Amino acid sequence: MLFKKKVLHWAIVFLLAFLLLDVSHFFRAPLLPKGSQPVIFRLEPGTSFWRVAYALHDQQLLSRPAYWSAMVFLGGYSRDLKAGDYQIVPGEKPWELLQQIVQGKIHLYSITVPEGWTFSQMTDLLGQHPYVEHTLEAYSPAMIMQKLGKEGVGDPEGYFFPSTYLFARGTPDIIILKVAHETMRQKLEREWANRDPNVPYKDKDEALIVASLVEKEAARHEERPIIAGAILNRLHKKMLLQVDASVIYGLKGRLHGKLTKEDLKIDTPYNTYLHKGLPPTPICLPGDDSLHAAMHPVKSNILFWVARGDGTHQFSLTLKQHMQAVDQYIKNKHNDE
Repeated sequence: MLFKKKVLHWAIVFLLAFLLLDVSHFFRAPLLPKGSQPVIFRLEPGTSFWRVAYALHDQQLLSRPAYWSAMVFLGGYSRDLKAGDYQIVPGEKPWELLQQIVQGKIHLYSITVPEGWTFSQMTDLLGQHPYVEHTLEAYSPAMIMQKLGKEGVGDPEGYFFPSTYLFARGTPDIIILKVAHETMRQKLEREWANRDPNVPYKDKDEALIVASLVEKEAARHEERPIIAGAILNRLHKKMLLQVDASVIYGLKGRLHGKLTKEDLKIDTPYNTYLHKGLPPTPICLPGDDSLHAAMHPVKSNILFWVARGDGTHQFSLTLKQHMQAVDQYIKNKHNDE
């Protein structure tokens, strides 16, 4: 009888020791081995803590779902698990993941709107993102502006800042647009407040239109203020702006290949070869550099610019100089082709 008790005693001791070692290993072992790719774990709303454990186990992230459940229950966290997407990184421990979920440190997705894109391209991008809630598919641009509280603004072009925006899964597209619109409003207000006092704009909207032209015409940071100044010089002299990018915008997708002489004859409000002054609206979403350039143009007598083909431009003071530059950089290039 004594022998059986000793055997039972040591069996319990060994069992407890094994359990302690196993629990210790559970807490120390990473959910993902180092060198592997991060994994997104989706915690659906209303999921119980023990179902979370077995969902992690099913994804081969958790070796002992019972230990996880005990950790959550005994720690008093069973009602604190917050729904959302969580990124599990290599080396992360079960306790660290639990704290991440309890604190609601959800994974944020991103969407990047490049500088120079149009509003249409931006909404198309939002419409294609799998983790954005699509609520605006049947809305016209004017209706979208109305939902943003901008009733009466028929054309939203230019009034959204191109940048990278972070959001949680299921964020409605209108929320992202609202953030982008408010960002542009703040940046435009700031640049307008600090503008060169000699710029001739009637209001911020005109400055935004020039910024959009600069955005499409200039690729180099240092050239943006020069082109802004040249645009204002042409406006001052009542010259046609003759900005190809504005013509292309007015064609609304009807352009096939390169801009031709026939395209320049098509009468749209954006054809700056036919109509003097600025186009009626911005032609794209300008970034920081272009906004700043429009508010701080270089003072010069430059009236013309032509692309050299390497991202830079040849600037000219006279039509004669400009035509020589066109011969050098445009006609010769076409002949080479």
